[in-house]
Parts: sequence; structure tokens; C-alpha cells
Amino acid sequence: MLRCKQQRLASGLSQNEVARQARLHPSTVCTIESGRFLPGRGQLARLAAALNFSDDPERLLEEVQDAPS
Repeated sequence: MLRCKQQRLASGLSQNEVARQARLHPSTVCTIESGRFLPGRGQLARLAAALNFSDDPERLLEEVQDAPS
């Protein structure tokens, strides 16, 4: 799972809510989270802001361990 999805889930936000806050289309958030789309720096910065992610926005694209169920 990518860190952006992990952050979104930990924040309790839907893809639609993150998309609205980041001024992105919901399908863009979906394809970013699935690793099928590499966002530009502006898109990534808006995504980081929507997720209240204060680290380097590029880190949102890193693979992380899935949280245990």
C-alpha cells in the first residue's frame, strides 16, 4: 500500500473527501493510491495538504506495510 492511502485511511477520510480538499478528481486520487498514476509536484503538494502530511510530499508515494486487520 502507498503511504498516501495509509494516511487517508488513518485520517478516516474518503477518496472523495481527499479529492475535494486537494482539488483533484476522485479517480485521480484512486489511481495515485493504486500506483497507476504519478502525480505532478503541484498535485502531490495539494494531496499532502489535504492529508495534513507535513513531511516531504514525495514520501506519500512510498510503499508501506499494510496495517494488520
